[in-house]
Amino acid sequence: MRRRSQYLEATEWNPGLDNGHRTMGMVLSTLPGAEQDDIHWLVRLIENPKSPIAFPGQISLLRH
Repeated sequence: MRRRSQYLEATEWNPGLDNGHRTMGMVLSTLPGAEQDDIHWLVRLIENPKSPIAFPGQISLLRH
């Protein structure tokens, strides 16, 4: 599992424009993100569509 200090900031990730030889999936696989276990339990509780107290507009982590 990656540690927070290893995460890129959103402004640091740039796949560039010269990537026509790569598929969209290949480019997206380089997009940095947090592991599911790194998401605070409260966020998972209120954002999970299966939660009894989910906020309107909730979305699963996979679809997020």
